[in-house]
Amino acid sequence: MIEDRNRLKNRVHAILAKNGIIDYPNPFTKKGREHLENLDLPEIDKELLNANLSIIDRINKEIKKIDRIIRKPNRITMLYYSQPSPE
Repeated sequence: MIEDRNRLKNRVHAILAKNGIIDYPNPFTKKGREHLENLDLPEIDKELLNANLSIIDRINKEIKKIDRIIRKPNRITMLYYSQPSPE
């Protein structure tokens, strides 16, 4: 999923570069998203930009969900951490 998200982020940067937009805030932050909304882009590029950003948002949610599951204590991690360390 991380690789997919990186690929989509690269597409966002490519759309901006194609339209001659090289100086902009990080498009994956709230401030950056607000900046993107005010850009005058061709309709197709605006749609592609929004589609890519929407997919990035969904991937971010899935990554967070998986991270929570991984970090949640379970039987195996509890057993591992309860073992005395070798001396």
